[in-house]
Amino acid sequence: MTSDNQNSDDLNNKELEQFLSEMKGVKVPPSSRSKEDAWRLLMQSVVEEESKVVSMSNSRVWYAIAASVVIFIVAGWSYAWFSTTEKYAPKGYVSDVVLPDGTQIKLNADSKISYPKFFNLVGRKFTLEGEAFFRVMPGEKFTVKDSQNRTVEVLGTEFNVNTRGTVFKVACYQGSVKVHTPETDNVKLTSGLKFESVDGVSAVNSFQSDSISSPSWINGEFYFEGAKLSEVIAELEVQFNVTIVVEGFNPEERIYSGFFRNNNLENAIELVTLPMGLNYEITPDSSKVIISK
Repeated sequence: MTSDNQNSDDLNNKELEQFLSEMKGVKVPPSSRSKEDAWRLLMQSVVEEESKVVSMSNSRVWYAIAASVVIFIVAGWSYAWFSTTEKYAPKGYVSDVVLPDGTQIKLNADSKISYPKFFNLVGRKFTLEGEAFFRVMPGEKFTVKDSQNRTVEVLGTEFNVNTRGTVFKVACYQGSVKVHTPETDNVKLTSGLKFESVDGVSAVNSFQSDSISSPSWINGEFYFEGAKLSEVIAELEVQFNVTIVVEGFNPEERIYSGFFRNNNLENAIELVTLPMGLNYEITPDSSKVIISK
């Protein structure tokens, strides 16, 4: 053993003896708790920690339940708000619709109406393509709208709406209605008044509502006064489910006043073409009509 190692050991022994001497003067205060009390305190602290963990887990469960309830409510509301019912009358036919509130709707040929499935909850709002006659039961506001943002608003009344292309016509047979188009603001119609808008040009006229309780088309009769021949031809097509081809003239430039019935194609074509000096030809299967000058 070298002298350096011997000196290091002597130093360590002296430090150890000094530490033990100092520790003899340190007095640990006596504990008043027994071993059993100390064990119980230890176990209590463990249980408290476990309770904190369980409490945090329960909170997460309640948050998950609350989130599920919110999702369920939102999904149910969305279904009630956006679910719609559609009714369609094909060409050559009319269709009757009776709503849960007792309102009656008659759809003209080639017409479609759509409305909320739960309209009593989200409002009586309807979208119309074509023509329909309404007998509305009194109640909340009843709104009919078309694809060009033209609307009719009522509470309880009887009225007819015709919306095909640039043609928009509303006739009030009972009560009153309010008409709105992008070109006009809130035109009020009472019984016996009709609103007509063709190519953006609007007018309000009167008709004999006291002797007519419903539009003539419901009985298969179609009357025109100063109408473009193109409008008349379009009505012929949907009533008889035919294709009409025009040759040698522009039907937009010809004006027609008269009527036809939808029970016989050839008779209807004659009532339209002969007074205007026009010729016609009907294909053998009655699916196509050619009108020429």
